[in-house]
Amino acid sequence: MTKLSGPIEGGTHGWAFSKSLRDPAELGYTEAEFFLAGEATRYALTHGSDYAFDGVWHAEERDPSPFCTRLLVRRSGAAEDATLRQRRDFGAQPPGLAMPGVENPNTLSFGPVADAALHHVQGWINGGPPPPSQARVEFAGEPSVIVRDEHENALGGIRLPDLAAPTGSHRGASKEGVPDLSGSSTPFSGEKLRELYRDHEGYLAQFEAAVRHGVSEGFLLPRAAERLRAEAAAAPIP
Repeated sequence: MTKLSGPIEGGTHGWAFSKSLRDPAELGYTEAEFFLAGEATRYALTHGSDYAFDGVWHAEERDPSPFCTRLLVRRSGAAEDATLRQRRDFGAQPPGLAMPGVENPNTLSFGPVADAALHHVQGWINGGPPPPSQARVEFAGEPSVIVRDEHENALGGIRLPDLAAPTGSHRGASKEGVPDLSGSSTPFSGEKLRELYRDHEGYLAQFEAAVRHGVSEGFLLPRAAERLRAEAAAAPIP
């Protein structure tokens, strides 16, 4: 059974850790600390499994353990519409700033690379070799800009299969004037895809070469490679 207790007062310093530096009452809010305690179920990886970046883990229950954590709650102290207050204080759009809809949202995932990086760092911490070095993105000019290939994709850097066997153009930088850091992806036309790959098998062969390169260079793990192969096999390309 979980128990909520509070508001908590006193303590060594007389205020909650990470307390607001400004009096919340000046903004029409209250602030209070609570303790949440109870018994939680512990889990452990099953034998032979590993932590995957996508969060799909094979785990089994272990003995329960007691826990106690803290909650610092800030809430509106006035009887007004909470949505209006949130928009006023946190989500109001500055006057004159147009926030256009996202065109061609980014479809290029860096998740497999982050998974490999964490895997290598964990091994290094436990006495293994340091993570493998990777090539840097190419820059040129003054001021320097990213050098791009004939498909408008960046040269150098980590060559994910989506770049080595491209089906579109990918940019990490936002368009000028658009306050968005997610980047964009522009898919190739069917005509261009047919020019690049004579058939689906030709695309898969190029994609497979890129996957093998990624595994050998250390920026792709075998578990990610299998998922990427399955996604490529199911893709209607060209």
